[in-house]
Amino acid sequence: MVEYEVANKDGIKQKHLTILYGKNVADVQESLFIELRALYPHQSMIEVTITRFEPVSTHTSKKYMNSFSGFIA
Repeated sequence: MVEYEVANKDGIKQKHLTILYGKNVADVQESLFIELRALYPHQSMIEVTITRFEPVSTHTSKKYMNSFSGFIA
């Protein structure tokens, strides 16, 4: 999971939160670059500040799930 801010040339910041797949940090970084190019195709340069970068597990224990009411904390 990556949370980041992008500042445009006018100083306006946009916050983003995304989940990117990668086997290692370099893969995630490459995925982030691809996402940034897709989101900002007409800008030659942008200022990006990563505010959070942490792994997310996709393995969930079935004991925490209830099909009738959703997630049980």
